[in-house]
Amino acid sequence: MIISGKKNTFKASVNGFSALKSILFLYILFISFLSGCKQSSDPLQDKKEKYSRASSSLFVSEINEIQKKKKDALNDFIDSLSPLDMVRELFIVNLEGNKVFHPVEKLEFLSLSPELEAWTFERKSGGESHYSGQDFSSQPLLPGGYIFFSYNLSDEIEEIMNFTDSIRAFYIKRGLVPPYLTLDQEGGFVNRLRTVNGPLPSSLRVSENLCLSQALDLYSLQARQMKALGFDMNLAPVSEVQNEQNEKFLNGRSFGSLENVLVYSRAFINGMQNNGISCVLKHFPGNTNLDPHTGLPELPYSYETLMQDTLPFREFASKNAVSASALLMSHARTRALDPDVPACLSEKWVKEIIRDNFSFDGIVFSDDIFMKALRDNGYPPEKAVLMAIKAGVDIIMISEKRFASSARVILEEMKNDSDFYKEVKRAVKHVFQYKIKAGLLTFERLTGSRDELFQNEGEEQTGGNNSFGQEQPAGGNNSFSQEQSAGGNNSFGQEQPAGGNNSFSQEQSAGGNNSFTQEQSAAWENLSAGQALESASSVKSRENLSAGEKNCLSYRLCPSNPYGKVLDRIVYFREAYKENVDFYIQHFK
Repeated sequence: MIISGKKNTFKASVNGFSALKSILFLYILFISFLSGCKQSSDPLQDKKEKYSRASSSLFVSEINEIQKKKKDALNDFIDSLSPLDMVRELFIVNLEGNKVFHPVEKLEFLSLSPELEAWTFERKSGGESHYSGQDFSSQPLLPGGYIFFSYNLSDEIEEIMNFTDSIRAFYIKRGLVPPYLTLDQEGGFVNRLRTVNGPLPSSLRVSENLCLSQALDLYSLQARQMKALGFDMNLAPVSEVQNEQNEKFLNGRSFGSLENVLVYSRAFINGMQNNGISCVLKHFPGNTNLDPHTGLPELPYSYETLMQDTLPFREFASKNAVSASALLMSHARTRALDPDVPACLSEKWVKEIIRDNFSFDGIVFSDDIFMKALRDNGYPPEKAVLMAIKAGVDIIMISEKRFASSARVILEEMKNDSDFYKEVKRAVKHVFQYKIKAGLLTFERLTGSRDELFQNEGEEQTGGNNSFGQEQPAGGNNSFSQEQSAGGNNSFGQEQPAGGNNSFSQEQSAGGNNSFTQEQSAAWENLSAGQALESASSVKSRENLSAGEKNCLSYRLCPSNPYGKVLDRIVYFREAYKENVDFYIQHFK
């Protein structure tokens, strides 16, 4: 009886399943019938969809073409440079004064041999050198970037603006790519702009007192003030996890626990980069309580522990919605990986971990190579600079004001070692990619038939809420999500920099058919807002071009000053400053 009951139950189940299949089949037929009726009732639908797909395909083709041509222009630009023009981009140094820019070194300080001198100033292609027909020895030796300390900053905002403007003007007048200007604006006692900007508490106080949206607001306000003053980059945040081994050295500069470092670093990066200030994650892979200014830190952790503690660096160096523009190496040695070499000079840490493992394609900075951590432990500056470049570092940081002796060592190695020459070109390419996104280098379209169209449409459509009266550069991402834009009034309305995610949501691309394929979405990922508008204009005018004009589409790179008038920037600064002060009173008093 029991067996019989089971058979009957199974039979009933089979019959029920057959009935269910029949019902499902009839339902599918019914839906297909309705779908067919709908299509037949709207004979234009198929044509609209086909046109949409064709337009979308053409649009992606234009995007890819623009991207390729601009990559070609960048490579051509680098190939045209003299060795000296490349080497100077590898350095960030300090500068003198705080009112008007004056270069510290001259080219004669390089002390080159006659043979090396001729090679150093020779442009490889693209016309004569900047130094042709001149007494080169009296010309200034200029780096690719400057780091400001407190003594470089006046107490008057207008004087700071005039000072940063004078630096860019000095370069542009000589046909050189303007430098990026940066400082340490972490908060707490590492706060270079404390005499002019609104209050900025330490990272630890922020994580203890503010929720994420409030932290985003605070860092957005700071970025707006920094941008108005003329800065491009912030050497922050400190994305190290605080523990017993480093808490005395960090002293509140970290957001604290792993969880807090992950979420508050995100708020910091979004607040800064959405408002035009690039961020530099530091100090990778970490530090101990021994200050690298006085000695060489040794990290005793296992490889697994190191990877866990450096998770914030992996998170914000990877290509995602919140990616920092740069990463700064520490001088620490690690027992778990390449134990005999400081991390900033280690190919295993830079190339294998940062580039290959993290897939980071932004700028990699060394920490100051004049620190005792290197200098007193067998790595004098002349040796450290070569090791750093070979390891994969892009920019050498020097807290001193002079870099001629280090530049000469690199020039000599470039001339004698073709592999090292390639490493220098790799580093320079990363620097220029950042400067393009920061607006210090701009692409000039060379195809004449569409120049006016692009110029008119660009001025009309790309301005955004631009209180500086022109398209501005930025250091952040272009994913205009609500979370990322909260509190970050991006009044620059511009193409954003490195590390950002340029994807547009379905709602953001309103008015268009959003049925992009995976390939099309991938193309969007690598496209800035300005380029997207340019591509849209290109699609509109494409049919009016001859075959020859289509093939002649090309670009060239030109130095650019992305900052507007000082008077406009003063107004912009004061608005952000007042909001910053009110915010501090509300949340920290």
